[in-house]
Amino acid sequence: MAEGVILALYYGTRGDFVNLGSGTGITIKELVETLHNLLNFNYEFDTTKSSGFPKRVMDLTRARDWINYNPTTSLLDGLKETWDWFQDNQDEYLKRKNYFVEK
Repeated sequence: MAEGVILALYYGTRGDFVNLGSGTGITIKELVETLHNLLNFNYEFDTTKSSGFPKRVMDLTRARDWINYNPTTSLLDGLKETWDWFQDNQDEYLKRKNYFVEK
């Protein structure tokens, strides 16, 4: 996604939107199970609740054509990189200015 944002800034989006994503639909169950492969945690799906919309897939046509976007990071790799960064930078949020606090 970050690469897509940089490409959009570099090439421009012709004053319109471009979708960024993997181009592959992932269910919540697939997301949780993939994350569970990376981290050990307990989870349980509540089958009494609505399952919602099964999958949403972004149309990457404009991103591919207009900004040369071609996502290559898998869900597992992206989650792993994010988790590793978080583990190495747990205090990062303390360095950021909060623009929403009253002065």
